[in-house]
Amino acid sequence: MISHQLLMRRAKLCLFMAALFLLSMGCTPPQRSVTPEELPLKPLLGTAQPADPGQAGLQAASLQLTEEGREHLRSGRLDEAMSTFQKAISLSSSNPYAYYYLGETRYLRQEYQQSLPLLERAELFLLADPIWLSKVHVLRGKNYEALSRYEEAKGQYQQALAEDPRNPDAQEGIERLSNPSGLQ
Repeated sequence: MISHQLLMRRAKLCLFMAALFLLSMGCTPPQRSVTPEELPLKPLLGTAQPADPGQAGLQAASLQLTEEGREHLRSGRLDEAMSTFQKAISLSSSNPYAYYYLGETRYLRQEYQQSLPLLERAELFLLADPIWLSKVHVLRGKNYEALSRYEEAKGQYQQALAEDPRNPDAQEGIERLSNPSGLQ
C-alpha cells in the first residue's frame, strides 16, 4: 500500500514535470503590459557603450536625472519635470527615456505639436525594444488625437499593438477612434 506522503510527492513531481514541459515548449502564463513607470531606466542593449569612462558617467547621470524627472511628472510638477528632462538630454543626447518623458510632459502641457519631434527622437533609440516602442506609438497617437488627426492617431495605435499586442492603451485608443461617440 502506498502511503499518503508518497502519493503527495508523486503528485508534486508530476506537476513540476508538467510545468517544466510547458515552459520548455514556450508556453508561459499571460503577462500584463507594463507601464513606462514600471520599466527600468538603463542603457539600452545593443547600443555602443562609450569607451570613455567620462561618457559612461554622463549616461548614468542622465538616467538618474530622468528618474528624478519621472518623480516630478508623477507629482504633477510639469515645469520641474521639463527642466530635469532637458538637463538629462544635455548630458546624454542618446537617452531615449528623457526624450520620451519630455514628450509626455509636453503632451500633458497640451503642447502636442512640440511633443511629436521628441517622440521621433526617442523612437530612433528604441527600435530594438518593442515594449518601449509601443509606448512611444501610443503617446504619439494621443498627440495626433488631440490635434484631431484621427487617422494618424489610429495608425499609431495599430503600430503600438504590432509592437506589444497586450498594450491596453493602444487597444483603448483604437476602440475610442472606432466609436464616433467616443471622440470629443
